[in-house]
Amino acid sequence: MVESLTTILGSQSSENNTQKAIKLLTKEYTDRLGLDSLLEASILLEDVSKASAFLSLNGKLRDMWLEKSAGIKLDNLGCDIE
Repeated sequence: MVESLTTILGSQSSENNTQKAIKLLTKEYTDRLGLDSLLEASILLEDVSKASAFLSLNGKLRDMWLEKSAGIKLDNLGCDIE
């Protein structure tokens, strides 16, 4: 499922932020999310403004934003941000 989503998105020459965000999600988070959570996060990123926010964040801050916004729990989060 993850491979087919990435393949479909990768086949288009010009990617929008939603496509970029879902590609990043599948690349960086597949090992840290179950399929249900991955689907929930993908649905969240269909919203252009949320996809843009996801792309603008990095590291632990992006992890925290994704958990809160999608209502999911990442494996191996280890948040140290105060």
